[in-house]
Amino acid sequence: MNDKISQYIFVLVMIYLAALLAELAGVEAIIGAFFAGLALNRLIPHTSSLMNRVEFVGNAIFIPFFLISVGMLIDFKVFLKVGKPWKLQPSCLLPLSEENIFLQLLRKRHSGFLKKKGKLIFGLSSASAAATLASVMVGYNIILSESETGEPIRLLNEHVLNGSILLILISCTVSSFISMSSAQKIAEQDNEETVSGNSHEQENILLALNHETTVEKMVNLGILIKAHSNTENLFALNVINEDKNESSVKNAEKLLHHATDMAAAADVKMQPLKRYDNDVVNGVNNVIKEQNITDLIIGLEDGKGLSPSFTYNLYNGYLQRNDISVMVYHAVQPLATVKNHAVMIPENAHKEAGFSMLC
Repeated sequence: MNDKISQYIFVLVMIYLAALLAELAGVEAIIGAFFAGLALNRLIPHTSSLMNRVEFVGNAIFIPFFLISVGMLIDFKVFLKVGKPWKLQPSCLLPLSEENIFLQLLRKRHSGFLKKKGKLIFGLSSASAAATLASVMVGYNIILSESETGEPIRLLNEHVLNGSILLILISCTVSSFISMSSAQKIAEQDNEETVSGNSHEQENILLALNHETTVEKMVNLGILIKAHSNTENLFALNVINEDKNESSVKNAEKLLHHATDMAAAADVKMQPLKRYDNDVVNGVNNVIKEQNITDLIIGLEDGKGLSPSFTYNLYNGYLQRNDISVMVYHAVQPLATVKNHAVMIPENAHKEAGFSMLC
């Protein structure tokens, strides 16, 4: 069947058929549907459009309606009663908590997990929702007999049902907070390790030259921010995005020659790079990859601010890279005349890769 709609209908028919056969065999329908899902899961590619449709419809329709139908069965008056309900509900929570704690300690001991990773595993595995609801609903729907008053005597009564809902509420809430907290700590630790690993990375600074009036100011900034030991890893780039004509080539050579002369006056060797590309952003990004650039300096012309096109290229081009530091320089006055510097540093910026190179 090449028709995608027919494929999806076939999946639904097989699930409903398995549920019907399970009921005819005296087993709950949800169990038959569960085994049908296990069988079909191996036959449907996980990256296919059919699997995408199955997951979407299940998450958007079936699961919400199942949760709503279960929620409608809850008798909130039971929570207000004193006695058996409140004695039973803690008993639903303790076995699960004790089991998860024991399993996590066992895994941590034998697999060598760090404390933070052990908490993350505990948080991800402690939540109970789908399996708990399914099993409780099966037991709640099984009627053993009737009482003297005519009320049905179920395998699992309403106290167990309410206790299970309370279990789901508490376990999912605790799981979310523990998982978020431990995952954030693990991410911060990974960033710290990245920062320490990149602290010895070779510094390569690229000046994207485009206007003659900004060359001198950008070279001065590049020389100012470079490491004292970095005397050869400065690059000056001009991207020619027009047809290869004589005026464009001469203008590029003029800009690069001016930049290398200024750097040589400060005993710094600057490597000129001339590149032909239809798109300036792509040309700069390709040079960043080729030369392992760590810092990119972009200059703005005098009297010009952040135009919409420049902002678009900056955000969708250079700032999409997370492996370099991007500096946009608009020189209002010479650097030598600046006495006070105001630096805005966001929270936890010192944990980001490349921060130590800017200090």
